[in-house]
Amino acid sequence: YFLRRYDNAVALLQKAVAMNPSLGIVHEMLGLVYLARPLTYAQGLAETERARELMEKDPMTTSQLGYAYALAGQSAKAREMLRNLERTPDGSVRALPVARVYAGLGDPGPGIFVVAKSRGSTRCGALAAGGPGL
Repeated sequence: YFLRRYDNAVALLQKAVAMNPSLGIVHEMLGLVYLARPLTYAQGLAETERARELMEKDPMTTSQLGYAYALAGQSAKAREMLRNLERTPDGSVRALPVARVYAGLGDPGPGIFVVAKSRGSTRCGALAAGGPGL
């Protein structure tokens, strides 16, 4: 994936899914690979939805699903994932997952603010907001 060998990554991850279809992280990674290419957003969304079913409480999976919804043009569902991420029992902020969804929505500004605020900073540093691995 990181070498942009998406076809190889898909083949390996599909084998892993065949070996253990209930392993959520494999579906999440497969979704990430599909989301890296605009022509496979629908597949990325399907795999990420499956990962969320298997790993419902994981904030990074929720974040990836929000990001996938945003890329697929389903902004209302992406914002629903944002609300899920912003509601934590202890009141903490899940800064990077929130920032990732905002980046998918094409508005990284609020996400940068959340990250800076969570780190106690009054300045907003640079945050790469363009890739599925945010």
